Amino acid sequence: MKWQTTLIFASIGSTIGSTIGSPVLVPVPVPVDVYTLRLSSKAQSLNGQYLSVRNGNNETVVGVFPNAAVPVPALQVYAVANRDTGGIELHRYYLTPPGDDVDHALALVGSPQAQGLMTFSDVKDPATAAGALPQGTTCDWTSFVIAEAPDNNSEGSKQPCLGYAAGNGRWVAFPSGNNDDDGDEEWSVMWKESSAITIQNYMTVDILFEPVYNKAQATTTTTTGNA
Repeated sequence: MKWQTTLIFASIGSTIGSTIGSPVLVPVPVPVDVYTLRLSSKAQSLNGQYLSVRNGNNETVVGVFPNAAVPVPALQVYAVANRDTGGIELHRYYLTPPGDDVDHALALVGSPQAQGLMTFSDVKDPATAAGALPQGTTCDWTSFVIAEAPDNNSEGSKQPCLGYAAGNGRWVAFPSGNNDDDGDEEWSVMWKESSAITIQNYMTVDILFEPVYNKAQATTTTTTGNA
């Protein structure tokens, strides 16, 4: 998929800051424009679902997890421009900051050269985490773009979408195999390069930005992880 790489800062990034060099910990401006990420897909089980994270240690998987014992809230993010890559970073926004007081950012983690697949993840202290990965494994949190919806957007919507400037592919969702008694499937979101060869058990998705808090309008909305 070819993404338009023009960043839509006028409509989304009025409060976006910038970093110079390799970012480590980014302080949260108060207030900031805050967004949730919602899936658009021709698959009814995915369309309209808000992305959340499956809890882990230093890395958590971003996806749709309706079977969690405790309801999982939709993740909330704010954007920071990265001058080195020309892209943006998406950092977690918390109404109540986590106890470790360490920055969390969304990242793509995997081996794009070998497998052509990268897992959409919430990574704690991404600069440190990236340096600890095995050789050949990438952790990229600095190359996202906010772009106009691609022509084949599942909803036919022109709502701003999340793209990836360092890749040539698209977003997909893979089933995790965790079904509940009602048949609700859990899904992990990944970036699939156009050259990747995988089993055909994934669904193509677009990731839409939806405002939760807009600094200019000072309005808030509440969403949960499962629409």
